[in-house]
Amino acid sequence: MRRDSLWGSSVFRLVLGVFYGCLWTAAGMLLLSVALLFMQIPERMLMLAADCFWGLGAFMAGSRAGFHARRHGIRTGLLCGVLLCGILLSGGVHAGMVLSSRIGIRCGILLLAGICGGVRGVNRKITKPPY
Repeated sequence: MRRDSLWGSSVFRLVLGVFYGCLWTAAGMLLLSVALLFMQIPERMLMLAADCFWGLGAFMAGSRAGFHARRHGIRTGLLCGVLLCGILLSGGVHAGMVLSSRIGIRCGILLLAGICGGVRGVNRKITKPPY
């Protein structure tokens, strides 16, 4: 019997995708914090930008995991979105934030962006380098 390698594991693909999405989210939040240094941004605009960066991270996580899985894009993207929601909720609970409708809306954005990214990743063309 042949054992699957670690690279072929579906759990590893999801963890890799979520890590990739977290890097995109962190980069977006870093850009947002640099923008805050130089400009006065209203709180509502700040929350909207943070939601957009969380959505971008979920999209990229689903895209990366879907590209490596090459099948089940909706399921793969949904699982990436669920894992990122878990990260968001655990960070919010750790920071002492109250669960509100804003968190629910943000989790919905994460799930939808993860699904869209998973479908995009599965349908993305595999490019081979020229020889």
